[in-house]
Amino acid sequence: EKSSADEMGGAGVQGTGVSPIHPGFSIGGTSRILSRACLRLLWWLGIPGGWLLHAFLLILYVLVLLPGLLPAFARYLSSPTILKNVPYGGKFRQQLDVYLPVVQNGNTKPVPVVFFVTGGAWIIGYKCWAFIMGMCLQRQGVLCIVPDYRNFPQVSVEDMVSDLRTALEWTAEHVQRLGGDPSNVSLVGQSAGAHLSLLLASEALDSSLPPLPRLRRWVGISGPYHIPRLAPHLASRGLDQRILQSVMSNDLERWSPALQLCRQPAPTAAAIARALPAVCLFHGEADRTVPADQTRELSEVLRHLGVLIEKQVYYPGKTHTDLILEDPLSGKDSLTMDLLDVVLGQEGGSPTEHPSNLTSSGKSNTAAVCPVRYSARSTEDVPDRRVVGSTTTTLYPKALPTGLVRLARVLCPF
Repeated sequence: EKSSADEMGGAGVQGTGVSPIHPGFSIGGTSRILSRACLRLLWWLGIPGGWLLHAFLLILYVLVLLPGLLPAFARYLSSPTILKNVPYGGKFRQQLDVYLPVVQNGNTKPVPVVFFVTGGAWIIGYKCWAFIMGMCLQRQGVLCIVPDYRNFPQVSVEDMVSDLRTALEWTAEHVQRLGGDPSNVSLVGQSAGAHLSLLLASEALDSSLPPLPRLRRWVGISGPYHIPRLAPHLASRGLDQRILQSVMSNDLERWSPALQLCRQPAPTAAAIARALPAVCLFHGEADRTVPADQTRELSEVLRHLGVLIEKQVYYPGKTHTDLILEDPLSGKDSLTMDLLDVVLGQEGGSPTEHPSNLTSSGKSNTAAVCPVRYSARSTEDVPDRRVVGSTTTTLYPKALPTGLVRLARVLCPF
């Protein structure tokens, strides 16, 4: 096995290495921007405030996970197969990481592509939150691209989505040179990243905007999709309503993709089903931050519109962070296994067709067979494995003892 970097040298794509400083900004300029953003955020949060307890729990949570995270992060920093901090635009934080795929010797076929958008409550999102997912995917022969994007209070949701569109357009321009298949790009988002990425995918419905690059599917992981309904719950979890209103430019309904989709007039349902990519949905049943009902409601809206839902899985007993942190570090990565099933073509819809549940009149046919795969995974403590070529590999080796994983779950503020 070898990385595509061995043959392509990154295809001429250059990052800034481990330095997170955008080449268009000096160290001093970056420090001033971050300092102003931190001060504005503290003003919004208020001192003292209930958020301090959540911040304290977050610090403890990270400290408990550090024995597993530090070795993995060291591999991320030192890996020559990860192109770090590649600029995709000239604005602050418009950089991305490219996880070049590990391919079998002699394999010259284009590989599947995952464009992964991280979460962070629209405030602390950062591309490095996906470094474990990125390394897992590249080891399975997937090209993974993880963009950074500006956060609140520097910008609101509209500019976050704009950053992601710019990054997706950069990806479409460079994907072939990086060994990726431009016809097999999966747009994946987790938490706030799922919300933002669905807003991005929904731009395909707006004829006033330039066409989006081609997408095979959109994958939502633990995402918030109906913001007005979720707002009181988020307030009870520590996200002040004033902040949420400002993040959403004082229009929660406008930036709620589930609400916008379900308000589409019936005659346009067929056009929506054709314009949107196929969909996969994943959510933990024990998610205390974004209840799984957010995903269930979105699923019903999409099914009513006739959008192809390739797969949806609800994981019993799994919280908001289990699927992306605790599970991989404990050697049991059900989410990545399910994602790979779809991305590698072992499950899912046809790459050339986009079936729907609509009659020829454009009306929803509720009696039609909906191509949804629903499952609830077992929580047995068995490591997930994936076959790559002729070699069976663990997706991610166990990095933390069970006791520390359980303690982290207790401390986790999300």
